[in-house]
Amino acid sequence: MAPRKNTASGADDGDDKVQRDSTSDSAAIEFSPDALAQALLKAFKGVSASSKNARPHPDKLSDGKNPAFEDWLALMKDKFRFDAESYPTEEQRISYIRGRVEGKAASHLRPRLGDGAASPLATCDEIFDFLRSVFRDRNARRRAREQLDNLTLGRGAPFYEFHGEFVRLATEAGLALDEWKDRLEGKLSFRIRSATARAFNNDAVTFDEYVQEVSEQAYLVEQQVAKEKSNTPKAYGRPNTQRSSTTASTSKKTAGRAPRYEQETLANGTRRFKDPKIRKLAAEGKCFVCEKTGHNWYDCPRKDGAAVAETTARENTEGMSKKGKRAVIEGETDTEESDSDSGKADA
Repeated sequence: MAPRKNTASGADDGDDKVQRDSTSDSAAIEFSPDALAQALLKAFKGVSASSKNARPHPDKLSDGKNPAFEDWLALMKDKFRFDAESYPTEEQRISYIRGRVEGKAASHLRPRLGDGAASPLATCDEIFDFLRSVFRDRNARRRAREQLDNLTLGRGAPFYEFHGEFVRLATEAGLALDEWKDRLEGKLSFRIRSATARAFNNDAVTFDEYVQEVSEQAYLVEQQVAKEKSNTPKAYGRPNTQRSSTTASTSKKTAGRAPRYEQETLANGTRRFKDPKIRKLAAEGKCFVCEKTGHNWYDCPRKDGAAVAETTARENTEGMSKKGKRAVIEGETDTEESDSDSGKADA
């Protein structure tokens, strides 16, 4: 019996030990949720910060034109550089590249990345070099030189647009930097070249300094052209900025317009009314119909009614008077001829 008692006592001691261990585990579990929450919060903040600062995904490369291959390549390299933690291995980077190609680019790349590829591409740099060989424009430099030869600064055109295009084409054409100044000078107008001749002929003046001189002169020309456009005389009358809502309103506004309101273009490009009287009324700001101030001819209350009737009546009266006068003259001629004939008969 004693051994059994000892065994029971030993079992009790074991149970006490298990209970103590479970109690300590419970105490550990009681503190673990807070630690786990803090760890999860820290991890979430890290993921959020990483997602927030991640570079945007480049557009998928298809035919090498939209987007252009070089632009796509630059964005892909920036993605791998700034988001290196998201793509730590070469396999992950290759997988990402495969997800950013489509169309022709995917068709060219698929045989080189398959399991049974004869000459597989093992790194992302090899993939980039392969795609460059596919989409590289071998005539890009020649095309840029041709466009650079035809580039000129138009009169009044914004210089910054011209300068940006010049730099782009000169770079793509492989033009040496020491030739930029000479090539730029040959594309300017005579006025700008004359105004910047001192800076151009001075070898100590750099290209950027010469560009500054040219930009100031080009701005003056641009302002002069804008002023000339604003001072160009406009045709007298209401500007035709929008169509009338109905045909009836349009015909009402233009009804009664006579040929005397027609205009002519002078040698200097300006326009004026053909009729001297209309030119005088326009200069005095008077209506062409009633010859009074306060309104224009197309708003004249007499234009559609009394004025048109008056003009028609006057033209009819003048026509009748001319016809009557011609009839009287013809009558007198006939009388003279009849008298002469009667005189001959008497004789």
